[in-house]
Amino acid sequence: MDAVRLPGTATAEAARWERATGLHARLSVLSKQITPAYNEWSRLNNVDARPEARAEVLTQLAVLHEESAALYEELTGAEPELADEHRDSAEQARRNSASNREHAELLVATAEAAPANTSSSEGTR
Repeated sequence: MDAVRLPGTATAEAARWERATGLHARLSVLSKQITPAYNEWSRLNNVDARPEARAEVLTQLAVLHEESAALYEELTGAEPELADEHRDSAEQARRNSASNREHAELLVATAEAAPANTSSSEGTR
């Protein structure tokens, strides 16, 4: 009925659906990158890896979460009926990104401070 009253409706709906499908495909690819990155992060923690190596993985995770947030924001327009859920997912991805970045920065700061602490304590021995 809408196609009769609004001739471009079917075409617009098909374009919106195609856009949403593409965004979901991109999210799927990101998800397949996020899981192994978290596994690597866990592995590095278990072997007590250098803080810089752990910070690097956290920074990569932050970037992946930022990309996810952007895709979820795009989905709010492509799937307006799910806009609230997509906004929530975008906000969660942004929180994950911020947390990962903050943790990475702390690891780097700790690593940079460690040599200074080691050399000053060695001088007092």
